[in-house]
Amino acid sequence: MNAHFRLLWELTVNHAFRGGMANEFEFMLAPAGRATLGAMQALIRQHDGRLQVVIATDELGNPLGDCVGHSLLFGLVPRHSSFALYTRSPALAAGEIPLYANTPDAPDRLAAARGIPRDAPLLRDSGLADAAPWGLLQLTASSEHVRRSQAFQLPLAPREDTLRYYVVLTPTDADDAASLRIEDNGAAGDGRAPIAFRRIESDALGPTHLSPAQLGGGTRRVVLFEALAPVPRRARGPSGLELYRHDEVLIGHLPQAGADRPDAQFVVHLK
Repeated sequence: MNAHFRLLWELTVNHAFRGGMANEFEFMLAPAGRATLGAMQALIRQHDGRLQVVIATDELGNPLGDCVGHSLLFGLVPRHSSFALYTRSPALAAGEIPLYANTPDAPDRLAAARGIPRDAPLLRDSGLADAAPWGLLQLTASSEHVRRSQAFQLPLAPREDTLRYYVVLTPTDADDAASLRIEDNGAAGDGRAPIAFRRIESDALGPTHLSPAQLGGGTRRVVLFEALAPVPRRARGPSGLELYRHDEVLIGHLPQAGADRPDAQFVVHLK
C-alpha cells in the first residue's frame, strides 16, 4: 500500500512587533511525544515560522495511524536572542511559563495562555526542561481535524515602554529651551494613534528617570520629553517623531527602542 500525506495541523505565529506572521520559534517536540508521533503516523515540518503536522493516509484519504484524542507537546524556543526585549509575556505568576493549548470545548483554537511552573511534571516529565523553553504548545487532535485539517494562530503582543527623550542643551541653546517640542508627524502614515509627550525640566526629574551622571553630569540644562502613555515596540517605527526648536526641525527621526534595547530612554545632545 502506498502512503499519502495530508495536513492535520498548521500553526502560524503572529507578532504585533513585526506587524504580522513572524518566524519567532523553533518548535521542539517533547522527547516523550515521539512514540505518540509514531502512533499517529505523523511527520513534523517547520518552515518560515510555520509548524505543520502531516499524517499518513491510504489512497482513499483514511488515516493510517491513530490520531483522535492524541496530543503533541512542543517547547517554544525563541530563534532571536532579543525575543524577551520586544515581547510582552502573558500575565503569569513568578516562575511560570505560558502554555498555549486547544481544549475539548474549543478544539479549533488556542485558549488564552495559562501558567505552568518551570518545575511542573508536564515540563519535567516531557523531557523539555533542559531546553528552557519560553513557553509550551500542546495540540490535541479531534475527529474534525483528521477529516479536514485545522489551522491555528498564536498571537504575541509587543513589549510596551515609556518613551523618553532627554535633550541636553548647550549654553547657547538654553535661551531657546522654551521653544523645544516634539511633534508626531508619522501617526497617520503608520496607522496608529499620535504619541503625546509631557515636558519635564531638570529640577523635576524623579527616581525613575536617568540620573545627572547618566546625562553627562556638569551643569548643562536638560529637558525631558516623556510619552504620556506606554508605546508598543515595533520592528519599524513609530516613525515621524521630530524635535523642533521654534519652527526648525533639529532632528527629523528620533531613535526608537526596536528589538535590542533594554529600555526606551534616549539622550539627545544638541551641539
